[in-house]
Amino acid sequence: HIAYQNQTIYNKLPLDLDANALFEKLIVEKEGGMCYETSDLFYNVLIKFGFSAKRIKAYPLNGKPYNPKAPSSHNIIMVELNKKMFLIDVGYGNNSIRYPVDFDFEKTCIKKVFPGETYQLEVYDNYYQLNIEIKEKFESMYRFDRPIDEINVEETLENMKKILEFEGMMPIRDLYLKSSILTKEGKTGFYAEPKNGIKTAYMFIEKFGKREKRRFETWEDFVSCLKTTLNVDMTKTIQESQK
Repeated sequence: HIAYQNQTIYNKLPLDLDANALFEKLIVEKEGGMCYETSDLFYNVLIKFGFSAKRIKAYPLNGKPYNPKAPSSHNIIMVELNKKMFLIDVGYGNNSIRYPVDFDFEKTCIKKVFPGETYQLEVYDNYYQLNIEIKEKFESMYRFDRPIDEINVEETLENMKKILEFEGMMPIRDLYLKSSILTKEGKTGFYAEPKNGIKTAYMFIEKFGKREKRRFETWEDFVSCLKTTLNVDMTKTIQESQK
């Protein structure tokens, strides 16, 4: 398990996507990292072991309309193996795909990878859109260009800069907080968002497709439970991001 922490983009720029630096930060020091870092570490491992892998830029949607003016703010990995194309995503946080999935990239298809985790890949003329099934309805996650085109390290770092400078709203940056961990039975996670100016937070526990949801009475309860369950200290995170 590699921790994901979005505050990295505010505290430690520019990012160092060198393979050795990523291994030291994410595996040895266990500092955690953002999607570009976790994705690039896995990408480098795949290349090291001889896999035909590509680093691909993606545009998070999270149920919101696509904004063509917004920069891509996520990277995924495509791997070709035994004449099949697999989608790998180790950096999307709460809704990261549990296993590599061999979608049919020529027509829209649905894949169930685990009880309660079903994905749909919609195929259009010039883009793909990945959706996740929530309450028997597919909700958008992100889209990426068709045909598939690899992005390099320099372009990734430039996109990171654009995320910080973009003045519009971006789902992955501005809307809410998500933190979770995959388990053998499913997932344990936390979700927080502002509603009518009030910080509203929930905890959910998924076991083989069945979900229990609990709303926290206070923000302090949420912060305390998050630290106890996932070892994520929100108090420290907020303090660090404000320096």
